[in-house]
Amino acid sequence: MSRRKIVLGAVFAIVAVLMIAGVLAVITSTRTIPSSGTIRGVNLYIYSDSALHNAVTSIDWGTADSGATVDRTIYIWNNGTSSMTLGLSTANWIPSNATNALSISWDAGGATVTANSTQQATLTLHVDPSFTTGMTFSVDITITGTIV
Repeated sequence: MSRRKIVLGAVFAIVAVLMIAGVLAVITSTRTIPSSGTIRGVNLYIYSDSALHNAVTSIDWGTADSGATVDRTIYIWNNGTSSMTLGLSTANWIPSNATNALSISWDAGGATVTANSTQQATLTLHVDPSFTTGMTFSVDITITGTIV
């Protein structure tokens, strides 16, 4: 009799598991929803001429005197599909204390460049008037386009 109880108990347990699995199969459902879209991209190119023939790979500031400002004009072409807002930053000054005497600014900060158009910008190197010692320097200039 006890063997029969064990077998019946096992059968009931299996039936209960199968019923629960069947209920879960009914509760769980999946659907696939097709989708498509366009990924917006910003492509930023820098040129030294308005005809966009000469890509800028470096800027030569030349020799500047104490208190001087040196301007360089560039043309920023947005080859992307969306408008973008421009930003500028500098990094990796060599020597690291060059920022005590030098700074770089521009007139295009916050400007919006529409897709497939060009923005003229003037970069300006400022030499502090109190700087009287000669220095050779280098700096990385980063121009950023942020999708509007």
